[in-house]
Amino acid sequence: MAGSIGELITRLVESERAMEEMTQALAEEQRCIVGMDLPRLHENEGRKEQATAGLARLQGLCSELIRRAGTELGHREIHNLSALIAVVAPVQQTELQPVQQRQVRLATALERQFGLNRTLLMNSIGMIQKSMTQFGRLLGGCDTYGVQGRIHNGRTTGTVLCREL
Repeated sequence: MAGSIGELITRLVESERAMEEMTQALAEEQRCIVGMDLPRLHENEGRKEQATAGLARLQGLCSELIRRAGTELGHREIHNLSALIAVVAPVQQTELQPVQQRQVRLATALERQFGLNRTLLMNSIGMIQKSMTQFGRLLGGCDTYGVQGRIHNGRTTGTVLCREL
């Protein structure tokens, strides 16, 4: 049983490193958004995808280790770290609780950074749409090409062709 807990702690520490890498990638993403550095933003996307894949792999592994440790303790219904901590020996609780606290702190930081980046991007798109509306009013009523190459008379607004950055 101690082997399962030891391996779980090792994997949770690896997960912490992956979460820290994701935090750094999101901070870089924020700098790119604010600095309007689209090439660097695109490069950073690969870093985020790698960190996400690593986190997903480690999360699956940790979930399996938690279930295995619970089964070894005679508790098949254990599916999360809090439930496992509640049933292990006090010595193992003192090993697992700080790891869990760091995991929660890092997960909260990631959620906050994701939310901030999402807000920055949505506000940027909103500003572009407002600018296009303003230019449409200024230019008003001119002939433009539509989606299929047909001329539209009197079109007064533009559209964002692609929202993907």
